[in-house]
Amino acid sequence: MSKNKQKQGNQDKKAEELKNTSATGADETKKEEPKAPEADKRIEPYFKAYPKCDVFYRTSDGQVFREKSLAQNHQRTLKKGELKIIKRH
Repeated sequence: MSKNKQKQGNQDKKAEELKNTSATGADETKKEEPKAPEADKRIEPYFKAYPKCDVFYRTSDGQVFREKSLAQNHQRTLKKGELKIIKRH
């Protein structure tokens, strides 16, 4: 591959990365959620521990919050991903 083609390939890749990045620098590319049974298994202990709570917020690093504002603040500190809302079924 010639240097010009390789350089163009790198520029295309960077342009694609920039399209997926918000003004805050967070990657907003949507990642596919795990299938329902797997997601339920991971969040199930939280619903058992907090029977009156009907919604939890999971940040892209896997931390789970009951308060949306706390989850949003933590998610802003992460460079990639997005906040997921998990409701009791």
